[in-house]
Amino acid sequence: MAGSAVLLAACNGEHYIRQQIDSILEQTVQDFTLYIHDDGSKDGTPAILAEYEDRDMERIRILHFAPTGMACRNFFSMLRQVEADYYYFSDQDDFWLPDKLETTRTALLELEKGERNVPVLAFSDLKVTDADLKVTAESYLRLTGRDPHHRDLVSILRRNCAAGCTIGINRACRDAALNIGDVGRVFMHDWWLLLTASACGRTAFIDRPLMLYRQHGRNVVGARKDRLSWLKEKAGNVLSGRQLGESRKGLVYQQNAVQGLLALEDLTEENRKLLGELAGIGAPSKTERMKMYIKYRLIPGGWKNAWKILLV
Repeated sequence: MAGSAVLLAACNGEHYIRQQIDSILEQTVQDFTLYIHDDGSKDGTPAILAEYEDRDMERIRILHFAPTGMACRNFFSMLRQVEADYYYFSDQDDFWLPDKLETTRTALLELEKGERNVPVLAFSDLKVTDADLKVTAESYLRLTGRDPHHRDLVSILRRNCAAGCTIGINRACRDAALNIGDVGRVFMHDWWLLLTASACGRTAFIDRPLMLYRQHGRNVVGARKDRLSWLKEKAGNVLSGRQLGESRKGLVYQQNAVQGLLALEDLTEENRKLLGELAGIGAPSKTERMKMYIKYRLIPGGWKNAWKILLV
């Protein structure tokens, strides 16, 4: 399994990062390198990482570059710096089941079919747990209402179905994805990677959980809360104006993604034609933009979110 890199983004993760690193080091396959970048921690995380690097210098490398300020930029910065044949992404507070790496790598090899120049991406489901790793939901995808079987470009533009911590990609996918340039133009690394692989390569869903997704109140991105908590948060966002701002931002991310995908060299003809039409979501005319959003149903959530069409 030479040439495999696990990229772990860390920031103030002293409470759970030991368990996460241990679960990675105890995988059923051992031929990989774990790369970690600490993004400006103020707690004991840097000391913990130094301890692990001293203990296993052959497999653990701490990357040193300026803090990026957000997980998406952190992962993209690591992707640019690390040379490997296959890449896997890790958060700092989860727990990998023993065969996660092996199962994902097998899926990537099956997708490649010997064609290593074709971008490929594989992802899995995950179990949701509380802070003590007690399982609270057997399937993150079912809990959040995401459909991993619809991986065409329009479906992914509408809503990402792949959690970044479950994703594995090959080098061709990494090289194509880095063409985005300014990563601030896309919402998250996992969304952009899945769009890239769908646009000019192949994707696969592994239909079982390969890790435990810990929920502890400090997650950057989390699973769905209970309905009462969700309603309270939703009401607060609406009253403060955050809901409106986030909705506008999401539409801009979609427009940026279409333009970024059109710049990829290895698009299939079908996808190039589709993206050429989808570019209309960024048209100067508000009427034309609205027509495109309605035609392709790009706003997720059905009629309950129909009001967002007024923001395009």
